[in-house]
Amino acid sequence: MTHLGAPAIRLDDFTQIGAIKTLDFTKDLFFSGHIAIPLVGFLLIKNKKVKIISLIAAIAMSFGVLAMHVHYSIDVFAAPFIVFGIYYLINKYLNKYTETK
Repeated sequence: MTHLGAPAIRLDDFTQIGAIKTLDFTKDLFFSGHIAIPLVGFLLIKNKKVKIISLIAAIAMSFGVLAMHVHYSIDVFAAPFIVFGIYYLINKYLNKYTETK
């Protein structure tokens, strides 16, 4: 559904210490960070009003990036599943290892 390639690193632009100054990400990256950031806010914020605003922002951003062809549709549709999966795993294992005995 999408062709993913490695980001292109421009080696012609070095700083004086020899570190790469810029990375040129010419390929689309999986999954959409435009959708993931408001969803992380939705999952982490406790205030109900801000939580609803974050969810509305994620939904509106989904339609926006799809309409502007910023991401492939699979990037947008996969973002909620990946964000929730990461959130679930972190909660499960972080709570398991940080419990006081």
